[in-house]
Amino acid sequence: MRPAFVSWLTLTIITRLCVPSPSTAGLPTGQSECPECDRAVARVLPLLPTQPERVVVIDLERSSPALRQAHEHAEGFVINGKRTVYLTKQSAIMQKALAGAGIWDYALAITVWHEMAHLDGSDEPHAQEKEEGLWRQFVVAGLVDSRRGMAYLALLRKRRQTRLNSDLDPALRFHCNEGFSVSKCEEELARLRNVLADFDLRTLGEWTWILVRSEDWKPILRQVGRDPDSPAFTILAARQTFLEEALFDPDPLRSRTLLERFRMPLDKLLPFAVAHELAHALCREADERRTDRYATQLRQTGMTSCREHSPASRAPSVAVDPKGTVTIPGSR
Repeated sequence: MRPAFVSWLTLTIITRLCVPSPSTAGLPTGQSECPECDRAVARVLPLLPTQPERVVVIDLERSSPALRQAHEHAEGFVINGKRTVYLTKQSAIMQKALAGAGIWDYALAITVWHEMAHLDGSDEPHAQEKEEGLWRQFVVAGLVDSRRGMAYLALLRKRRQTRLNSDLDPALRFHCNEGFSVSKCEEELARLRNVLADFDLRTLGEWTWILVRSEDWKPILRQVGRDPDSPAFTILAARQTFLEEALFDPDPLRSRTLLERFRMPLDKLLPFAVAHELAHALCREADERRTDRYATQLRQTGMTSCREHSPASRAPSVAVDPKGTVTIPGSR
């Protein structure tokens, strides 16, 4: 089932649900004459790669209390054993589409496509992938405004990755180096998790993310033989990625260095750096040129295709104790 959008203009999404309600095991009531609904569905069907067997618009105000309660927040739903896509007349997208042809027809089309995926046996993540794929086709073909279309695609993707990545939490570990307050550590780790939610982490496996204060950053990088001006680095052999505090809360001096080096707004630097380090991690890639290509794919689609691999970095691993203290074996 696909719960309703709160607002298209603000691009807010509510996570979809996928289990049909037992209360709708029979044919739903609530069907009534609705010429404008017929016209909207007629506009939407040609937009789909394949046609559904049947689309029915349900008027929840004329439905049974059980049906209304089960689907009052849904854009659409399906029922086990029936090859029908049900759309709710009161949903935000349908109401916009009823006003006439436009961008809302495409939003309604991906709603139908999402439910068709369920009819074909897809679980919720795969139905969301289908939905995103069709929306991407609309954007690439110029059928919807590029700016709004890409912004919406990013939210669709983030919705799905947040759900998928929540299952990976036991494999991901997050630490702050000593010197962070508890509140500051929690705040910045929350921002990191939010950035990671944009990406497909299913192939990452166990990985540790470590935040280091800017004042401690350069000594650590010199000890592991890395560029001290870089705000992030990854040690593949140890399955560890280190991020400098400046990516989250830059001071004026460090901000100037980062601006001169990367030539991008500081608020864009954290997702840029995370995508780059994640490309190293996902592809087990040490070569920077190939990593740049993989990182570009990640930023554009949330996923990457790793075709080539370089030997893992031989830089020393960095130990992190339960208190978050970073030490380098063999160093003082």
